[in-house]
Amino acid sequence: MNSSIFMVEIVGDVRFTVVGDKEISLVQFWAEFPKVRSFKGSNVFLVSVWGRKQIELIKNQGFKIGDSLLVAGSLALKTHASVNSKNKYVELSVSRVYSSSYLSP
Repeated sequence: MNSSIFMVEIVGDVRFTVVGDKEISLVQFWAEFPKVRSFKGSNVFLVSVWGRKQIELIKNQGFKIGDSLLVAGSLALKTHASVNSKNKYVELSVSRVYSSSYLSP
């Protein structure tokens, strides 16, 4: 799995959840890449952030809709869980979140 660094803009509410019996923390939100030129298709994708340090950084920074952040992770094409669904979406699984101070001039 290849990992890359992306700048993303949050376009959906940031959701904090706990997964499974082992209480694994997860943060998810819908985001898009910053627009460089006009694009007729949808460029919105799901961002999933794993890892205690990364989640603490998101909580401390108080990210919200409209904020931009720098993340490192892998892109994957997913299919919705319903049986007859053929709808696909892109998920960015994040392994590292960089502080917003990296984006300041």
